[in-house]
This record gives sequence, C-alpha cells and structure tokens, in this order.
Amino acid sequence: MPLTRVLILGTFVLTLGTGCATAPRKPVTPPVVTRVVYVPIPAQLTDPLPVYARKAETFGEAWVQAETNTRTLERCNADRAAVGAIQGSAREPGR
Repeated sequence: MPLTRVLILGTFVLTLGTGCATAPRKPVTPPVVTRVVYVPIPAQLTDPLPVYARKAETFGEAWVQAETNTRTLERCNADRAAVGAIQGSAREPGR
C-alpha cells in the first residue's frame, strides 16, 4: 500500500476515533428560590393624616396652615420611617 494511502487512512481513523468522545457535562445547578415574607403594618401607621382647612383667607390663617402642614409632614415622614424599619427597607426621606 502506498504511503499516502496509509497516511490518509490513518488520519481518517484518528478523526473517527476522536470524534466519538462525549463532551464534558456541566453540573446542573438548581434554580435559586427567593422567599418574600410580608410583615403586617400596624394600622396607626397607615391611618390618613388630618388636612387643615383654613377658616378665612388671611395671612394669619395661611401661617397657621403652613405650620400645621409642616407638623403633618413630619408625622408622615416618621410613619414612613417606621414602616420602612418594619419591612427592612429603610430609605432616606425625599429619595
């Protein structure tokens, strides 16, 4: 048998032999399961806050309304902070 045929036949046999190898399997990783636990929020933190209604259209009443709304906003921010602390998702007010 000529040398070229032996080399071609040998290359063919080697190609067939290496082509039968199986690819390495990757390990199967289980999916990650995230469990969310909802914590009940006390009703006093979710009650509506009072809205100040002006009695007259005067600068004095506007001043009282501004002070009352500032106190209401402070209480609202405190309630939100308490809810965030209960849920574990504390945020800075205004963000």
